[in-house]
Order: sequence, then C-alpha cells, then structure tokens
Amino acid sequence: MSIIINSNTYKASSIKIVDGKIYSGSYPFQTETLTLLSRGKQEGFNLPNFNSQVTIDVLIQQLKSHGIWQQLDVYYNFSYNDTSLADFSRINWKSPFSALATKNGGMAYTNQGWEGNGVDGYIDTNYLTSVSSNYKLSGATIGGYVYKANTAGGVSGRIACAIDTDRMTVINTSTTRHRINTASNTSVTVNLSGLGYKITTKDNTPNARYHYNNSTLTSTTTPTDTADGNNRRLGLFASVSTSVYGNHGLSTLIFGGFLSETQVGQFQSSYNNYLSRL
Repeated sequence: MSIIINSNTYKASSIKIVDGKIYSGSYPFQTETLTLLSRGKQEGFNLPNFNSQVTIDVLIQQLKSHGIWQQLDVYYNFSYNDTSLADFSRINWKSPFSALATKNGGMAYTNQGWEGNGVDGYIDTNYLTSVSSNYKLSGATIGGYVYKANTAGGVSGRIACAIDTDRMTVINTSTTRHRINTASNTSVTVNLSGLGYKITTKDNTPNARYHYNNSTLTSTTTPTDTADGNNRRLGLFASVSTSVYGNHGLSTLIFGGFLSETQVGQFQSSYNNYLSRL
C-alpha cells in the first residue's frame, strides 16, 4: 500500500515520521546510538522500542551540540519507562562495549530507574577513574537526577561514591560530606536533599560547585585536590567501604570533565526533554 504526504508517494511500510520529518527507509541513527543498541543485542538484552531508540538518539545529538557528550567518560541512563530494560540500563552509553555495571544486594528497577533498599543495595559501574580521559583532578563533573528522595537516614543517600573509599561523593542529603577529588569534607553544609538534579563540578580553582536543579552553590574553601579522587572505582547508591546504603531512586548518572554552569543547565534541559518524550 502507498500513501501520499505533501504530494510525495511513499510505500507505507518503508516510512517513518519523527518530529514531523518523513524518513523513507530506516531512521538515520547516529553511530553512538547504533553502537549502544549493538551491545544490547549482542548480550541478548531486551532493547528499547523504536520510539525510545529515537529519543535516545535525540538526547545524544543534543548533548553533542552543547559540547557535553565530548566531556563525559561515563553516562548511564536508567530511565526508559519500561521495566523490561533493567539489563540494557547497565550499559555505559559513552563506552558501550566496556564492562557492564553490576547490581548488588537489594536493588529494584522501575520505569524511572534504579532504587536502593537502604540495607545492602548498590551498583558497581566497574569503571576505574584512573582510565578517564576527561575526568581530571583539575576538571571534573559527577552527579545525576534523583526521582525518589533518600529516606534511609544520616548521610546514606549516595548518588555516586568510590566503591573502595568515601571519595567522589555526591549525597542526596544536607551535609558537609560531599566530596570531589578530595579526602576531606566541605567546610560548609550543602543541601542536596529532595528530588531533581544534583551535580558537582570542579575546575582548576579551589572551588567546587554544587548544582541543585537551577541553583548553584559554591564552596570557596574546598580542600586542595588529592590523588585519591582520580584512581577509584565508581559506584552508585552506597559507600560500600563504610557499609552505608541509600534507598533513593536514580534516573541518570554523568561522570567526566568539567562542565560549565551553562552546560549543566543545558544537560538538565536536554534530559528533561528526553523524559518528556518517553
């Protein structure tokens, strides 16, 4: 069967319409998207449906256009509005054929992402920060989007943290214990409790910037960098070395080089667009 659109005739089975644009034949996915899907197929994982594949592709396009994609070493997206994609969500978008993330203990997968149990659940990305090409002692970004706030108590709600020691720490709570490339706490309390984006950045000054949705807090007395921050294995939801576990919900995780305040805002807008399209 053929159909006519704007005076052009197409074979119905061969067209796809995305964002009002007509594609005759296959949709022109970017190499990054095809590589991601290829890893999922190779592993035998359930794959996102076509609409979600296009939504993934659009997000990658936007991150590239803002210069964000190029700065990342690790990018995990856990939110697909499809609970059959738990395994697919363990793929690092930035390096799809690297080691898969592993879930440990009582983790639950939902339409919005992964949730800890506050007892023993955490995710090990199996990513060693020492191999990072963008994350540096003098230029770093780490954080994510929290869709369910931590209620496990204390400073347990770690969005990200080194598996083997309490470094690179972004916590879903109000505390001085947030850390990036340092073994010491901040000198002031930074409130990253509640829902939304919690992203910490570090440039080549003594400052660390804590982005909470549309707000930015700066600690001008953050301790000087130490080598501890740049040779660790990246984990989510817990400080395994101190047996502290969170029960928050996480939709996405970014880790890489320094992102400016403008780029942090652009990441938030791009990911909001992604979520709205699912």
